[in-house]
Amino acid sequence: MQRSLLRRARLVIACGLIVFATGACSPDQIVYHLFRHHGASEADARKAVDVADCETGGTWNPAAQNGSHRGWFQISKRYHEWRARALGFTWDQMTDGTKNTMVAIHLWREQGWGPWSCA
Repeated sequence: MQRSLLRRARLVIACGLIVFATGACSPDQIVYHLFRHHGASEADARKAVDVADCETGGTWNPAAQNGSHRGWFQISKRYHEWRARALGFTWDQMTDGTKNTMVAIHLWREQGWGPWSCA
């Protein structure tokens, strides 16, 4: 329950209360605002949107998969499943766009854009 409220709060911050309440928060808005909220510059937040767009082939499918890579940021199970767990997520939740973005932020804060070929 508490974790669910935290996730909702992140979306409220990310998209604004009115947008969240109406469900009108687009995937690119989620990515942009979550990156900004977690310390990314405007340029890096825009780059995050471009990377997610590229990694999903422009589909923004949160369940996009390439081998063991999943989600908007094509997070690798082999190398980053521990990051998902560290943030309280299961590997199966990497098909949730918001959770996938949170893991991407964790990775980006540590390694910059290097892990993504689309960067």
